[in-house]
Amino acid sequence: MGLGGLGAGQVAWYQSRAGRAATMTRDELIAAVPVRRMGTSTAYAYIALADIPAPWRHQFEQALRGSAAPAVPDVGPCAWLTDWQQWVMGSWHRDSRAEGLQP
Repeated sequence: MGLGGLGAGQVAWYQSRAGRAATMTRDELIAAVPVRRMGTSTAYAYIALADIPAPWRHQFEQALRGSAAPAVPDVGPCAWLTDWQQWVMGSWHRDSRAEGLQP
């Protein structure tokens, strides 16, 4: 059940590692994932997929299939920061959105 198109202030529910229900807004979800940079350039901002909380990590991995992504030694699978931000906010160029978001 896709619930894309919700506003930035709306609440996302997910299961925490401790098994308790927690809440997070779209902005908080974006902020929870550390931004990394290649060198000193701000043009090459990316995220490591391992830093994305569940269940969105798996959803975003699926959405990324076939997309260009940065290759960063010793980091593991990555994605461009703009792709991550747009996907979470429901404005990504592909027809894929974060699920599990509740009003």
